[in-house]
Amino acid sequence: DHTVKNVVTIDPETRCITGITDTRLGKTHDLEVFRTDSLFYQLPKGSVGLADSGFQGVSHPFLKAVIPYRRVRGQGELTPEQKVTNKSISHRRVLVEHVFAHLKKYKILSEPLRDKCLTPDYLRPADIPFKTIAGLYNFHLSYVKQHKTS
Repeated sequence: DHTVKNVVTIDPETRCITGITDTRLGKTHDLEVFRTDSLFYQLPKGSVGLADSGFQGVSHPFLKAVIPYRRVRGQGELTPEQKVTNKSISHRRVLVEHVFAHLKKYKILSEPLRDKCLTPDYLRPADIPFKTIAGLYNFHLSYVKQHKTS
């Protein structure tokens, strides 16, 4: 396995990255990464999260997860109301996906790792590029906002 992953929380209004889980092996399910990371326990009460289908079944005392409806095999199409809801969710989630696209401009985040030993000891240093680039991204947002208002 040459991939790693992080789960990221993003403020949809400001597009700032507000939280990053520790780096895990790429084969780890998104929901497992989220549930086992301290970020899961740091969410403020009343949080609402726009999540993709990788988070089906998420349960959290402070988080209301908004996840698109999925068509269940053998039960026909989604209802018109479900389709409208999914469209509304996708309009908000695209802003989050733009953040990921911006981060992936950095080749170190979009290329597979070629290190042969992706062990838990190695994963900790793998956090450094992602968290550094996320910090640069947030700095860029604040810089642009500050100079637009001047």
